[in-house]
Amino acid sequence: MATPRESYHEDDIVISGISGAFPNSDNFEEFKENLLKGENMFSTSDKYGETHINGVLKTIDRFDHTFFHINRHDAEGVIIGSRLLLEKTFEAVLDAGYNLQKIKGKNIAVVCGIWDASTENDPAFEAVEERFTGSVGTGQYMCANRISSWLDLHGNKLHTYIY
Repeated sequence: MATPRESYHEDDIVISGISGAFPNSDNFEEFKENLLKGENMFSTSDKYGETHINGVLKTIDRFDHTFFHINRHDAEGVIIGSRLLLEKTFEAVLDAGYNLQKIKGKNIAVVCGIWDASTENDPAFEAVEERFTGSVGTGQYMCANRISSWLDLHGNKLHTYIY
């Protein structure tokens, strides 16, 4: 069995940055500050006769489809979780200190785990689902492929659902 030192190569890349989408916070730093101040970042709503606690994202309606090389029509059909994953991948790569141009074309694997129950009963999702029924590349199952394609990465692609 190879020791870590024996299996290391000078060209190996580990992306160790962090990013995320947090309730009532524009970024990780604001989320941390809200936590430290004891801010309540959640709201409640009554739906179907039950009270629900919601963590709402502030900028969910913004997406720069041209930056990610997705035409407007396709971008409207990509579910919110997939769009967020692209944005947060970009932020994590930058946070790790990597230049996007320097990792393009490299043999880097993309492994995605996503859990998105928010669209289950979302009327906005139902409208998108109806409009894009049968459209290729708009679902969660495409996340690893979409990231790999956008960054021109040539490693393995794995997508798993987290339940």
